[in-house]
Amino acid sequence: THILPEVDDGAENMETAIDMIRHSIEYGTKEILLTPHGNIMGLYENNEIWKLKEQYNQLQQVLKKESINVKLHLGMEVFGTYDIDEKIKKSEVLPIGNSKYMLVEFSFEEDVEYMFMILQKIRVQGLRPIIAHPERYAGIRRNPAIVYEWNRMNYGIQINKDSLSGKFGEKEARTAFLLLDANLVQIIASDCHDCYNRKSGLGNIYKYISENYSEGYAELLMEINPKRVLEDEKLLIINPRRL
Repeated sequence: THILPEVDDGAENMETAIDMIRHSIEYGTKEILLTPHGNIMGLYENNEIWKLKEQYNQLQQVLKKESINVKLHLGMEVFGTYDIDEKIKKSEVLPIGNSKYMLVEFSFEEDVEYMFMILQKIRVQGLRPIIAHPERYAGIRRNPAIVYEWNRMNYGIQINKDSLSGKFGEKEARTAFLLLDANLVQIIASDCHDCYNRKSGLGNIYKYISENYSEGYAELLMEINPKRVLEDEKLLIINPRRL
């Protein structure tokens, strides 16, 4: 989620952040992972980690004051750059909570071979990549079989709930469903940015997956695997099929 206020293109202030959290709770959310953009040079660098932690602590204090019962975790949606290994060594990017997982995103037009290289650099540093919204990458839409190879390398795959609704386009939706159908997705995320257009909460998509696939699949994607990530346990990648 992009709920941590005033750090990226998500919540613009503390009030918006609280509204987004309240909306999530209404849909049954009990824990929220905050993943502000990071390592996007000249835009959302966020390499002064102490500032993110300061905002995180302030948000926690407001939640306590407002008696809002939800558990927060701090992470980052890390933009994959050539020097990502050096950024990891210098602690200028964050993993997910206290785990060895790192949420990674790329430019939507990025070369696939470059993605493989960056993901390998992350793995060499002892971290386990989770690839954010692959359905939005042109190279994956052209050749979705690549995601099967990522699963074989034990890389996690996270798709956006709004991709399934077609908010980002027909091609993105078709690719997201293709990956779902082939058991190549481990997590569905809200990737929420605000209270109006890209909202928080997974209740509706949980119901949709339960009714159109199975309740077990919905639970795996939105409860079991997210919890395993936060607890630094191995993601469950069950019966992935080659496309």
